Amino acid sequence: MIKVGDLVNYHDVIGEEITSRGHVVKAIVREPDSNFSCDVAWITGKSSCVAVAALSLMEGWDDRAFTDLGLTVEALDKIVAEDLSQRGIWGEQTHHADRWNTILTEEHGELAKAILEDDLVEMIAEGVQVATLALKIAWMAYKQLQEKKNGKK
Repeated sequence: MIKVGDLVNYHDVIGEEITSRGHVVKAIVREPDSNFSCDVAWITGKSSCVAVAALSLMEGWDDRAFTDLGLTVEALDKIVAEDLSQRGIWGEQTHHADRWNTILTEEHGELAKAILEDDLVEMIAEGVQVATLALKIAWMAYKQLQEKKNGKK
């Protein structure tokens, strides 16, 4: 049975050849609750719902694979909490972009280690740290660009 988060193929004609591959099921409404005469799903890459019967699970799907379901407020909250934690530990930091890149690279190495060790808890912790640093770097660059445009530097 196809469920939310599954990686699926789409068939324009139910039961016929695959039309497109690699869609992620974002939502499903089962027949009694839908306005249609069948179960429907919303999948990535399609602008409207499709019949669940027009989907098939991708063959060879690896249970260890991760599916990008998009960032959520919960994910962004973790990044903000990590930023506050880093500020609590290190205070306000000012580094050249090269130094920020070194710090980010070190954190990325820790994330890579967690991935190699298949350690989900560490993947989360290190992934949040990498995301936080990458976003900080992007924001600092944005602010610096705005200052240059406004003639402040």
